[in-house]
Amino acid sequence: MYLAPKSNLCRQAEKDWQSEWGPEFANPKMGRITRRVNKNPIRLPGSFGYITTYQALAADYRISNLMNHLNAVSGKRFLLVCDEAQILGVEKKDKDAVASTKAVRILADKATFVLLMTATELRSDRRRVFMGDYSDPDEDGRIKLLADVYGSYRNGLAKSYLRPIDAKLISGEADWRNLDTNEIDNIIVDEDKTGLYKVVGHPGFFGAIVDAVVARVREAKLADSRYCGLITAMTQRHARDIKKYLEKKHKSIRCLIAISEDGDEAHTNLETYKKGGYDLIIAVGMVYVGYSHPPITVIGILTNIRFFGYLDQLIGRGLRMWKERPSSEQVCFIVAPNDPAMIRYIEKLREDNRLGLLERDGDGGGEYKPLFGVTERAAATGESGKGISIEGDLDQVEMPRIESAMAEHNISGSRTGMAKLFRQEGVNISDIGTGRNGYQADDTYVPEQDKMGI
Repeated sequence: MYLAPKSNLCRQAEKDWQSEWGPEFANPKMGRITRRVNKNPIRLPGSFGYITTYQALAADYRISNLMNHLNAVSGKRFLLVCDEAQILGVEKKDKDAVASTKAVRILADKATFVLLMTATELRSDRRRVFMGDYSDPDEDGRIKLLADVYGSYRNGLAKSYLRPIDAKLISGEADWRNLDTNEIDNIIVDEDKTGLYKVVGHPGFFGAIVDAVVARVREAKLADSRYCGLITAMTQRHARDIKKYLEKKHKSIRCLIAISEDGDEAHTNLETYKKGGYDLIIAVGMVYVGYSHPPITVIGILTNIRFFGYLDQLIGRGLRMWKERPSSEQVCFIVAPNDPAMIRYIEKLREDNRLGLLERDGDGGGEYKPLFGVTERAAATGESGKGISIEGDLDQVEMPRIESAMAEHNISGSRTGMAKLFRQEGVNISDIGTGRNGYQADDTYVPEQDKMGI
C-alpha cells in the first residue's frame, strides 16, 4: 500500500513504478501497482498493490473507507509506504488528532513493514515527523532524524544525480504606507527580516525576478528547447499577477498556472507541463512537494517563506539531473530576493555544493500576512551572484559586466563559474567593457567555453 499527499504524486508514483521500479521487481516477486480512489474493489484483481492519497484514506474513516483499505490487506503480509511523510499531521490522542494520521497509525500497526520517506528531518512547523525515530537533543537542543537511509544534496552531487547551483540574488526596496497611521516605511530587501512580503508582491520588484527567470530559461533553451522554469508565488492572487505581468512583458513565453482554487484544472496543468511545449509554470504550493520534471532548470522564488525545509523541497524541483542531456551542461539556476535569510540558505547550499563536488571529483511558512497598509512603490536596485565557489561571487557592479560579456560571445551557463575563470586569468571583472586595463566592450577576453567547469 503506497500513500502520498496529492493525487498528482500518486499518478507520478504509478508511472515511475511501471517505467523504472517495476522491472527491478518482476513477477512472481512483485507486480504492477495502480492508483485507486475510494471505490471497491480497492485493490484491482491481478495487481500487486495500489496507491492512494492520505486524504482518501482518511475520508469519513470511521464509517467505511478505512475498513475497505483494511479489508484489502486483511490476512496478508504487506508493506506500507508513506511518501512525503512530513506532510502528515502531528499525532495526538485527543479529539484534535488529524484524521489521516490516525488512519495511518491503524494501518501501520497491522503492516509487516513500514517505509517512511521524508524530504525534511522536521515538519514545516518544526515538529517531529510522524513515526520517525530521533536522537536525544544535543547541547543546543537540536535533534536528528535517525534514518536507515539518508540522502542529501551533498550526496546527490557526489553521485552525480543532482545539479550544482548558480544563484542570482536581487536587491530591492519598497515604500509601504500604513493606512492607519499614514506613516511610510522604507523596506530594504537586503536588510529586512519580516517585511519581505511587502516587497515581493509588487510588480516593481517581482518584475525584475521574472525578467531574470525568463532570460535564464531562454538561455537554457539554446541547448535544448525542452528546458523550462518554475516560479513560486506567495498567494493565488500573486500568482495571477505574475502571469499577467508575463503576458504583458514577455508575450512569447508559454506559461501555465497551477493554483488550488482552479481545482482539477491545476492538476491537469501540472501534467500538461510535463508533456512539454511550455516555458514556465507558476504555482503557490502545488509543485514544491514531490513534483518531478527534470527539464525544470530555473527556479524563481517569489515567496516569503524561508524555512529551510520548504526551500529544500522547492529548489529540489530544479536539482534533478535530466538523463536525456549531458550532466556537464546542467545547472540549477536560482533567482531570488537578496534578503538575509535567503543569503544564509544559499550559503548552506554552497557548502554542500563544495563538499559534494569534492567527493564526486575524488578530492576529498511563512504566508502572506495582510496588514492595514499598502505598498506604494517597489523597485529592484541591483543583482549579485553566488555559486559553488566564493571565487566566483559577483557583486552588483560585476554581475551585469559578466552577463554582458557572456551574451556578447554567445556563451551560456554558470555566471559564477565564468567569473572564477576570469579571475584565474587575471581579469578584473569590474573593468570589463570599460576600456580600463585594455579591455574594450568589443574585444573582451572570454575563457574558452569548454574550460568552464561547474
